[in-house]
Amino acid sequence: MKKYEIVYMNVKEKIISGLYPEKTRLPSKRDMAHMMSVSLNTVEIAYAQLQDEGYIEAMERRGYFVAKRDYMKKSMGTISRPIYREKVYKYDFSYGGVDEKFPFGVWKKISKEAIDDLGSDLLKRVNPMGDMSLRESIATYLKAYRGIGAKMENILISASTEHLFQILFCILEDDKVFGIEDPGFERWSLLFRTNNISFKALSLDGKGVSKKAVENSGLDILCITPAHQFPTGQTMPVAKRLDILKWASQDGRWIIEDDYDGEFRYSGKPLPAMKSMDEMDKVIFMGSFSNTVSPAMRISYMVLPDILVGIYHKRVSYTACPVPVLAQRSLDIFIREGYFVRHINRMRKIYKKKMELVKDIVDGYEFLNLEGGDTGLHLVLTWDRPGYKNFENIDMVPNELGDIRKAGSDSQTKKNLCDISGDELADLADKRNIRVTSLSSYYIGEAHKEGLVLGFASMSLEDIEDGLTKLLELFGYGKLLEK
Repeated sequence: MKKYEIVYMNVKEKIISGLYPEKTRLPSKRDMAHMMSVSLNTVEIAYAQLQDEGYIEAMERRGYFVAKRDYMKKSMGTISRPIYREKVYKYDFSYGGVDEKFPFGVWKKISKEAIDDLGSDLLKRVNPMGDMSLRESIATYLKAYRGIGAKMENILISASTEHLFQILFCILEDDKVFGIEDPGFERWSLLFRTNNISFKALSLDGKGVSKKAVENSGLDILCITPAHQFPTGQTMPVAKRLDILKWASQDGRWIIEDDYDGEFRYSGKPLPAMKSMDEMDKVIFMGSFSNTVSPAMRISYMVLPDILVGIYHKRVSYTACPVPVLAQRSLDIFIREGYFVRHINRMRKIYKKKMELVKDIVDGYEFLNLEGGDTGLHLVLTWDRPGYKNFENIDMVPNELGDIRKAGSDSQTKKNLCDISGDELADLADKRNIRVTSLSSYYIGEAHKEGLVLGFASMSLEDIEDGLTKLLELFGYGKLLEK
């Protein structure tokens, strides 16, 4: 699907569904181009198509509006807008979120400083690559704590990793093939499919993405999480990193390093970023403040190689930075005055306690395993097979197991219980007001390992203990399986 078709379908579906009622004014062409991360010309083509088909009409000096659709009302009846209410869970083990111990008082003070610091610049358009002061602060931080000698001119600020990828799609050649980890961030495969970008899923070998898979895939751009592979937690050793960098040395090849939680390593110092080893300037480094400060802040950044900075200015510099300048300058002061590093050190201690609690609880069950090392804000729970060797009272199995639950205690029943999937456990947990994600959700291919991804950042120690105990009871009501 071409880019103008994506814009066309997006607007058309909102009109048909009633999200854009008749007489609604559409975003300007410039605003829509910014929202969809496409060019003005792309939006013009999409709007022209919608106008030709009668979905919208142009009003001189006023913009584009949803046209009257009387015939649609007659054929479809009254369009009602569905009301979506996200379920609130008592125990939320989903990945994402941060602990509530945020320095609100400090941030309030900093926000006032930022207004004074900006002065009349608060009324001006921010540099397309982001506030220069924040980019300087990020460059200083990366040098001191991640070993990356980045220049301010190479750093680009945006609202999310997804926005950064949209910019890269405009910078890199259209015929490039991306390689992504399998399992990995589910948003990456969705993002590539939506933008009609070619990609290949690459298997892991216990130490990150398989070197053999990379070399034999014929890809051009490799997307990886070497410090703490998501979701498995595998860490790529230095020797393999050097091999991957050697692979990228050929013209047209690039590595995209997503350092999504590199600051949170609980034994020893944080591992140096792969970008710090990049002598050939082939690594595009991505970072985010969603895990370190707050996901609500919506501030991410990337460090572009010199050659790509030049291409950015030629092709994409017309786009506006989507992050409000006040938020950028507040974060700049937060980093520049040392609050950020102190906050990271404090949160590292808090998250370490939470991770240790999860490990202590799971350690009480002989067939359960935790994977993910001593880094990050989540762990992966897996189970051995057979695992129900101590199961004696089959009648205590939860009714929700459906056809797996059988009368008696025969060996076939035990085998079925051992084969329960992560998806089934996630569904059972949902009924008990526990939110958890099956490991299978992060696989691209059909083959997958059974497991659950346990995020713990946003939960209190008390809720982790209570919720995890209730979750583990789903394996057969806990006490039957304890060591």
